[in-house]
Amino acid sequence: MLKDGRPLLFLFGGLDPSGGAGIVADAHTALALGVYPMTICTALTYQTEDHFEGMRWIPEPEIYAQLSCLLNQYAPEVIKFGIIERFSLLRALIEMVNSVAPATKVVVDPVLHASAGFSFHAQLPSGNDLTEVLSIVSVITPNLVEMQRLSGDLSPEIGASALASRVPVFLKGGHGSESLVQDTLFEKDKVYRFEHPRLPGKGKHGSGCVVASALAARLACGDALHEACAFASAYGTAFLKSSSTLLGDHSRTLV
Repeated sequence: MLKDGRPLLFLFGGLDPSGGAGIVADAHTALALGVYPMTICTALTYQTEDHFEGMRWIPEPEIYAQLSCLLNQYAPEVIKFGIIERFSLLRALIEMVNSVAPATKVVVDPVLHASAGFSFHAQLPSGNDLTEVLSIVSVITPNLVEMQRLSGDLSPEIGASALASRVPVFLKGGHGSESLVQDTLFEKDKVYRFEHPRLPGKGKHGSGCVVASALAARLACGDALHEACAFASAYGTAFLKSSSTLLGDHSRTLV
């Protein structure tokens, strides 16, 4: 938390020059919700809202240097991860934060593809890497496609339900085809469903990032997990309505 009382959120992820996705979109979301964002860049991407040209991963020493600089002065309520090269790096960064701020909550958005179709990883993390990371994570926020890949091609609901024995799963339903979009929080012994009508059109660039960062921001404000998920689902819907282009407008995203 900052000295003036504002909750503090560390955001790890890629830099999208268009600002629609990645750490710029995360920061826009946090600021709109009264949370102060600090960003750690894990990758540079070359993209617009509808075209992906390429990317390069930031070298690990530079990622550690960014985080170390912040941890020398600040302790976040929540950290949120977008794209990251390796799950073993993810674990090391979480442990680095926990060594300074052990109560920090951890939100992991396992982004595997850009909305324009580019795949960030040729191979998924190994089962051991995934298991070790999930033991120190507060919630993961996959969409339907990501959940299916992470669970070895099980149906997203079955995969999320199975994974919830190890970590809460907020399954984002925007990639479905039903008339109602259903976002679902799976916990060990509870399931919460949040439904809203599917909107016409192509959606918004970076909407998955926005939903995950809205969840992280509300956790930083002190919400319980199911409350933060309910808010994030509603915020994502409002964000989709916020403009007529693929780039949303947080100033018009009203929940």
